[in-house]
Amino acid sequence: MKRIAFITEEYPTVMQREGGLATYVRKTAELLTARGYEVHVFTPGLKDADYVDRRIFIHEIESRTNRLGGWIGRSSQFASVLPIGATRLIRELLVSWLLSRRVRDYERDHGLFEWVQSADFQFRGLFVASAARPNIVRCSWARDLFQRTDGDDREFYNRVAAWLERLAIRRASLAYAPSALVSSYYRTHFGLDVAIIRPPLATLPLSVDTAVLERVPAKFMLHFGQLSRRKGTDIVLEASRILHEEKVDVQVVLAGTDRGFLARELPPNVTYLGSLSREDVFTLVERALAAILPSRVDNLPNTAIESLSAGTPVLTCYESSVDELITDGVNGWVVERENPTALARAMELVWSLDCKPNSVVNYANPVFAEMDTETAIDNLITAIAEVHSDAK
Repeated sequence: MKRIAFITEEYPTVMQREGGLATYVRKTAELLTARGYEVHVFTPGLKDADYVDRRIFIHEIESRTNRLGGWIGRSSQFASVLPIGATRLIRELLVSWLLSRRVRDYERDHGLFEWVQSADFQFRGLFVASAARPNIVRCSWARDLFQRTDGDDREFYNRVAAWLERLAIRRASLAYAPSALVSSYYRTHFGLDVAIIRPPLATLPLSVDTAVLERVPAKFMLHFGQLSRRKGTDIVLEASRILHEEKVDVQVVLAGTDRGFLARELPPNVTYLGSLSREDVFTLVERALAAILPSRVDNLPNTAIESLSAGTPVLTCYESSVDELITDGVNGWVVERENPTALARAMELVWSLDCKPNSVVNYANPVFAEMDTETAIDNLITAIAEVHSDAK
């Protein structure tokens, strides 16, 4: 049996809910396990622990054991001479080193993995490169691009972390991104060879408890996930405000973690539910007339994939990566980037249609053919096999 490993900052454990990178790693690990691979996941945890979950071998590494980082944080005299964010940087480097050490210890006792995959996020694969087996990096974002959109790119930690994440990509045997947008960004701005390998479509849980629907209007559109500038939450709120002032009866529901946008007064046609369970979110996704996801920049987010998998069309904007999934007027609508008025007009149009398309997983769009569950895993395995072949 071929043995492979994932090093990941996020995985659904006691410390981490599903969503984002955690959802991708679990889904991919399950599909590879079904193909006969023995999959191991190395991730930070509350304590050192090894167990099996859904036939996947989980190795949690206590992330609080980096005593040097803790000592620096407690030593005001030492910390005062460091830039803001330096203590966090040291801690994250130590966590990455601890994860890679656990992988090397496992390989020493049990033999090399067929390959080891990490995400660029938090440079978790920085120390795991080996000439003896492929080191794969999945580009789950482009930190400087994403943080610049949220206005955080000039902070010391983010500037250095972005450089370390690119270093991990340079050291990789193969680097890939789920979206053309992130692949192109790394190629254009840093000369990094980042392939495009699409993720598999989402498998959604059955919606059994519909109690959450009692908290929302009978008919609504949904904006969910992280509520932030990068995700276009302010654009959704402004578009909703425009429609309310025009007396167009469009109801919008927000669900997710607020990143500071909801301190202001919400338009009367917007209902905020806070952070919900995964099951409640999918109940809303399935019932919504459309998902409103006008990200300024993204990387084929789970919110879009899950919406389309649930049969819910998506409103998005150009140059967001979400538009790579949308055939305008077929499985969603695409409007000009950062244009609340254009989004309001699209929302009004969708509201007037009063029904969903028969099918929003539009296989006429070639991206969806690549995201077919079996095809997506075939493409990943094939790309890594070519790395093996080139190394021989």
